[in-house]
Amino acid sequence: MIKILLLICACLFVLTACATESPAQVVEAYFQAIIDDQPERLAELSCAAWEADALTAATSFRNTGATLDGMQCEANGEEAGYQIVQCQGRIVVVYQGEERAFPLTRYRVIQENNAWRMCGEAG
Repeated sequence: MIKILLLICACLFVLTACATESPAQVVEAYFQAIIDDQPERLAELSCAAWEADALTAATSFRNTGATLDGMQCEANGEEAGYQIVQCQGRIVVVYQGEERAFPLTRYRVIQENNAWRMCGEAG
């Protein structure tokens, strides 16, 4: 009985922590989930309209030795109902023996199911 109670408390703690993440933290966690190849976590962090794109993006970085270099994100206003998050840094991969870098830019984040969710790149 005590184990079940502890498990329930742990689940509530995790749900509370997810609900209090800022838009910038969600974007950072999103990219970390891509790097760590965590599709379930990536789906949790993505809005419904972006989830399939997120999983496709994660697949493209799989087995590339991807790392995050200098990632730092902060909220940067609103556009068309989305919170905008500006990120610095890059994703670095090794593809066919060559290092390639993908700069981080601006991203849209929206409240969905009482939590902030990544919803793609901002224009």
